[in-house]
Order: sequence, then C-alpha cells, then structure tokens
Amino acid sequence: MKGFDYLSPDGFYDAIRAYGLPKEIIDLDRAAQHKVKCFIQTAYGATSPISVSGVSKQGGPASPLKSTFTTSMGHYYLCDILKNDKDALIVTSSSNKRKDPHLNDANLQFLVAMVEATDDSYIFSKSIESLRANTLIMERFQYAYGWLTQWTKSNAYLLAPEQGKTYPDTITFESVSVGQGVNPLAITKHTIALIKDDMDFLRTKVDNPTARFNELKQFIDEFQFPTVIGRLPITILRKLTAQNIISKCRALLSLQPIMPPDAIKLDRMIIQKVHDALGFPFRPSTEIATLPVSHHGFGFPSISKINASLSVEGLQRDLNHHIPAYRHMSLITLADWMCEKAGCLNPLDGNGLHKDYGRQLKYIPVSWIVAQKTMAKLSLSLKRTDQSEVLGDVSISHIVNICNHKIPHDDRTVNGTTILSLKRKGISLLKDVGKWIIDVGGNIKIGIKQPSMDRRWSEAAKTNWTRFENLLQHNLCMDDLTSGMPDLAIPRDIRERRAEIQIWNLVTASGFAPSNYTDGNTWATDGSMLPASAGILDPKTITGAATGTSSLAMRVPGRNVSILQGEQLGLIMALILSGNKTEQERQLILTDHLNSVRLIDDSQTNVSQVPRLRFMNGRSYYRWILSLLTRPSRANIDIKYTPGHSDDKSTEAQMNSEADYLASSTQKIYKDLPEAPPPTFHMNEFTFHHPTDGWIESNISQYVNMHIDRQSETLLRQTHSQRMLTWAHDDNPPPEYPYSKAASAHSAAVQLYARSGQLATADILKKRNLLDDDKCRLGCNATESPRHIFLTCPHYEIWRNDARDEITRKTEMKAETMEIQSLTKDNLIRAAKSLFSDDDIIWPLHYSLYYIGQLPNIDKLIEDPTMTMTQKQRLKSHISSDWHTSSIRLAGRIFGDFQKRMAVLNECPRR
Repeated sequence: MKGFDYLSPDGFYDAIRAYGLPKEIIDLDRAAQHKVKCFIQTAYGATSPISVSGVSKQGGPASPLKSTFTTSMGHYYLCDILKNDKDALIVTSSSNKRKDPHLNDANLQFLVAMVEATDDSYIFSKSIESLRANTLIMERFQYAYGWLTQWTKSNAYLLAPEQGKTYPDTITFESVSVGQGVNPLAITKHTIALIKDDMDFLRTKVDNPTARFNELKQFIDEFQFPTVIGRLPITILRKLTAQNIISKCRALLSLQPIMPPDAIKLDRMIIQKVHDALGFPFRPSTEIATLPVSHHGFGFPSISKINASLSVEGLQRDLNHHIPAYRHMSLITLADWMCEKAGCLNPLDGNGLHKDYGRQLKYIPVSWIVAQKTMAKLSLSLKRTDQSEVLGDVSISHIVNICNHKIPHDDRTVNGTTILSLKRKGISLLKDVGKWIIDVGGNIKIGIKQPSMDRRWSEAAKTNWTRFENLLQHNLCMDDLTSGMPDLAIPRDIRERRAEIQIWNLVTASGFAPSNYTDGNTWATDGSMLPASAGILDPKTITGAATGTSSLAMRVPGRNVSILQGEQLGLIMALILSGNKTEQERQLILTDHLNSVRLIDDSQTNVSQVPRLRFMNGRSYYRWILSLLTRPSRANIDIKYTPGHSDDKSTEAQMNSEADYLASSTQKIYKDLPEAPPPTFHMNEFTFHHPTDGWIESNISQYVNMHIDRQSETLLRQTHSQRMLTWAHDDNPPPEYPYSKAASAHSAAVQLYARSGQLATADILKKRNLLDDDKCRLGCNATESPRHIFLTCPHYEIWRNDARDEITRKTEMKAETMEIQSLTKDNLIRAAKSLFSDDDIIWPLHYSLYYIGQLPNIDKLIEDPTMTMTQKQRLKSHISSDWHTSSIRLAGRIFGDFQKRMAVLNECPRR
C-alpha cells in the first residue's frame, strides 16, 4: 500500500499563503487532485478505478516540491523560536568570537537550526534541554500536517564532547501521542541512543574518510567479474570496471572523498582484479593502466583522479555557492583555516598553498584538505577575484602575522601585547595606519600616517608604535595580501571601467582600417584560433576582432581558453566601440556565434540567466557582454546572427567576411597585438588560476583530470626503462579501437604488460629468482628478453617479415591514394620496412620499440613543403594508425605463440 500513502496538501497551501505567492496555484493544485482515478495492481491484474480527491500521491511529480515548501515553513518557524534561545547554535569565526575579526568574512555569523535532505533531518542545539524543547516544537508542527517521526530510526549525536566528561548512552525525548482515540497533545516519551563524536547523514559518516575507504574497499573486495569460458578480453574488463565499480565509487566519493593514499590503494585493488582476470603471471603498472589511451595508456578509470577532481570541484562549489547559508559556512571555515591554522597565510593561494595541512583533519573538512593537496601538486590556486578589503578593512593582527612570516622567530619584536596597545589607541585596521602608495621601485607599499601622540600616549605605547611602523615599512607589500595580483584589490566596477576605456583608446593607437561595407551603424565580429584542434591544455593563439566605422583586433590571454573567448571578445569590442552613437541611431552587431546570440536573446526575457552562467565556460565574458547591454547608452543596440563563410553578397555577409579576415590575418602578428584585459571583475568570487594556463573557467573536474594525466605521463617518461619515453617518438595518439572496442584485444593486454615491463621472459624470471638460466627457452644462444623475442628471435623471423611486407604495401598504397610527393613517399616506405627491426636512421633511439606501441617520428619523414597543415595531419593520422595497429598485433601474435610454447614446456594445465 506504499503507493497509496498520501500527504496532506494543507501544508503546501499554508506555505503558498505565507510566502505571498498567487492563490491561483492553490486552485490549480486542487483542480489537478479532483477525482483522480487510482488502480490497484494485484496478482490477478488491475482493479477497477478508485476515485480520490484532495490528496497528493507520495512519489508523484509534485510531491517533492510540496514537501519542500511545507518543511521550509517549519524551518522558518523553528528559526524564529531559536532567536530567543540562548543555547541556539550560532556559527562564526574564531577571531570574531575573540572580538578581533581579521577579515570581512570573519565577521559573518548565522543560525543553524535544522538541516534537511530527503528523509534525513537534524535539529541542532548546544544543550540537551534546548534540543528536547525544539524537537517537541517540530513534532507538533509536523503532526498538524500529518507527518510523524520514526523514533525507532532516530538517534541523538554529540559533537566535540569534552575530554574527561561522562555522557549517558541514551537520551529521552518528548513527542506528540498518536493512535486511535489518543489525545495528540498528550506527551509520549521516547528513549534513543546517544552517539558521541560521530554523525551520519544521507547514509554517509560525515567527514570520516576512513569509514568511506573501508566501505569502498569492502565493495571492491567482494566484486567479481563474470565467469566465462576462457578469459575476458581487456576491453570488456575496462567497460565492466567503469560501469559496475567506478559508477558506484564515484557516487559515494561525491558525498565523502577519501585521503589520496587510500584512493591509490583502491586503484591498485581494481587493477589487481583485472590482472587476475587476464591471467598473466606478473602484475602490471597501475599508473600505466589508468593513463588515457591518447597518453599511451589503457584508459582504465582511476579512483584517485575521481577523488581529486571531485574534491577540487566541491571546494569551488562551496565557496561560490548560490545559497547564502552554504556560502557563509564555507567562508567562515576558510577564514578560520587561514587565520587559526595557517598563520594568516591563504592555504589556497600564494605561500600558504604549499604547506601541508594533513594534521588539521579534525578542524578542516577532509574534502578541502584533499583539494588543497591536489591544487598544490598541480600549482593551481583558488584566487578571490574581489580583494578590495585589503585597501583598508584588514585587522592589524592579520597584517602582523603576515609580516612575521618573513622574520626569524627570535627577531620578531611585534607581538600580541604590541597589538593590544595599539588597539587601545584606536588603531585596529589597516586604514587606521595609512594608505597604499607606489614607491620609487614600483612596489605597492603602505604609506604610514603618523598618529597624533598626545599625552595619553605613554612611552611604552610610543615604542610599540615605532616597532609596528618599522615592521610594516620593511616587510609589507600589497603582493603579500593579494598573492602577486594587486589588480584584484581594485573594486570590480573600477576595473571594468578601466578595461573598457583601455579598449576604447586602443582603436586610434592600433591603426586598423574601418570596414569598407558598413553603413555607419553596422558592426561585425569574429574570432580565430590556431591550431583549430587545440585542447584546453595545448598552446594556442586566439584573437578577437570587431569592425565597423572603426576596427580593432586583440589577443585573448591565457591557455585555458578556446575559440569561444575569441568570439566573445569580438562582441565586447563591438559593444564598446558602438557606444558613442546617439540614442536615435539604431546599431546592429553581427556575429556568426549562434550560442552567444541565443544567450543574449534569453537575457532579454524575464528568465534570469544567473544560474545558467554560474559555472558555464566563458562565463565572465558573457557577464561582461550582458553588463554592457543593460546600460542605457546601449539600449539601441541589436545583436544578430549571420552565417559565417557565406558566398552571399549582402552587406551582412561581406562585413562578416571582413571580420573573419581581420581575426585570422592578425594571427600573423599575434605577439604585436594588444592583450585583452581579463574580465576578473565578472568572474566568480573564487576562481582557479594557473601560472601557465591563466584563469580557469572551463570544467574544473575535466581540467584536473587532464592535468594529472599529463603529470603522470611526464613521470612515467623518466622511469620504466624508457618504455614510456613517448616524446622521442611519434606524437600522434594511438587509435582507440584496439584498446577500447576490439572483441578479442589480446594485443592490447600484451601491450599493458610489455609497457609495464612485466612480461614473463627468462631475464625477468631470473631476476626474481624464478628461473636459474636466462637463455632463450626456444633454443637461441641469447638472453631471452622482450627485445629478443620480438626483434631477433629466429622462431618469429617469418612472422616479422610477413608483417613488414604487409605494412609496406599498405603504406605504399596509402601514399599513392593521397598523391604524396615521391621524396616523402620513399621516406615512409623505408620507415615501414624498418618498423620491426633496428635502424639508426629511422628510429630516434636507434632501436625499434614497435612491440610497446612506439613509432618513428613521422614528422621528420614528411618533406613536402607544398602540403597544407590539414593534408599533413591527415597523412600522419592514417600512417600512424596503420603502423601502430600492425605493430601491436604482431607483438600480440608473437607473445601469444610464445605463451603457448612455454605452457607446453612447463606442462601448465589449460584453463
């Protein structure tokens, strides 16, 4: 009968009235619930319909919304009551509690009355008496709307118990009475367990990474791959791992991340299971297995990367949260972390980023510490884009702590007594001391104003002021407070105005010719990016251009950008340049970026675009565009989509071609172009920044994963006996099919163990004391190593020759089909003939590594200057795909036969 468990609609209706929403919502809901037909499904089929009215079915589409409205009304009710409760839980920073808030965020405080999610709800209080009273209040409230507490599932939790104090194991609470003929106002008592220093929410132990790790470890331990005849191919194992293991692990980690060493242990457990399923004797490298195929790995999902990316993404989400309670809690936590545990150094930026906070697990959320460790590893900082408080609203206690980091402990002369003495004289904030000035060396330092020292100033107070003055003059720069970006201390509106003035002034200085086709009121914009296929971590050049009665082209700063920012920059420049027209003149801006036009059109409606832009790529540029459009001086501007690269002879098409030409042609003088000011004034309050990539507004989870992959690849190049030394060989990514889609994929499995150095050849067996002699067991008078088996062993000479002839024919046919010049064709054919043998000219390291998927550098074989970049890339892609597939298939065939021979030799039973 669960499907017929109905909720009373009165709570929803009362909430509608309380919040002042239109009463028509109530009328619509009542009409939707009038004479609703319900069918009972029995073992013999559905019954005849039962008509019900005036109730909302639990689990229906409107049920969650109604439930939220009703409980929110109860939440407000409890908050109103707690305003007069001395034991209500008020969250604020430690420095604010000491009446010395270091920063503006330290002044924040808010009431925590109740936390709810789905069917989990917690009421908070600082005393048992207050908690009992508030619980009874909420019991009575929810009973009025037909809700009851399941007391058998309820617990009481004691957070941060006092050391040495004894607490009971159970607590008794009071509630309403329920039952047939029972007075609900009568009190019923319930005894529930009291759990100390622990908390469960949404089936998750809050901030307990060890419990989450043990849960995941048990799940992976108990997981079994399906049993089939033979062995599962590595492609199926990879898919099963992603769908059956990683999917659940990701969901659990999103609620509670674990420590990085534990995440690495789980990765190794998964690869161990894969290894057991493949049946090779020695375990492969976890790092190589979890590297993407494009990085010469095998694309197995990695829990450690998922754990790191979820933590970093969560940190950004918390500090930029759209709900004030979440955001304020995060800001208070960060303020305490900075000023109580990090000595007033920002743990997410500057010098504080590289400190280890592993011992602060009891005070800082585990997910934040994991995120900070990941950020330090990637040189990724989380900067506050509005630091205008450093202009004066900073406590002198905070300033002294920052300055003292530059001084040896024994030489510090300013301490708490000094600060207290100055505060008594009315000097508590930086603005009481002076204001920022630029000295002769170009450094931004504090210009100290001398206080009027009347007779109230004792000699000790004057001495304290002198010490404090000397400390600031010799040790304080604005860079210490802004982590090297003093521009962020300028208020947002001033930065925006300066950026627009800069763009406006560049028009006359740059000297670009105006459009030949404009009617005086029409502008065209475009962007350009080279190379067009560059990823978010690849070097690239991006330009934006606008043309009309005047023209301008600028370059986009940073590496974590795309063609999107070029298109957006063009629109911004056109909006700024067209802003000097009179209100009677209607302006038209043309762009071939349809997504931007759609977003701008949507912004003209009553639907807010704030949620949409919160984490959208290029959000700061979009906000700048919308900011320009909302100003009265640009109310006469229309933005219109026009198809790009059109053969039409209309004014719009010709102006679009002009803008396209301006954006693409200025790529030749990219370094001479003025750099567009980054719109930090429209970025999220906390935005990631990387020294090389610049501001990060793309998907941060994807960015972290890609950065970790590149770091892993770089580390693997320095180890594994040059087996992963990809930089010296062809840089084209391997084809995906053999590693992710092939039905058998034995060649891919051989590659995993070959690149890991774990093939069971005699030299390896001898090193591990599993064999007395390392001579070739096939009868050769040579050491049995992977190089010998794959390159020189005479037992496989015929197979190597056959594969060489086949790949030579393929290469020759490909070159003829693509009409390749004779010199390039000859180079490719010669390289194909040397693919499976050592060659001092073809192979960068003078010996072949085909058996681990490495190829000669194809770029050096193409010597046709007439080939375009696209033709060259197409040829490289075709050749590298053919060569790589042939190489790993030959290696798989050879080692498969070698395994069979060794199984017969060692009398191994067949599975």
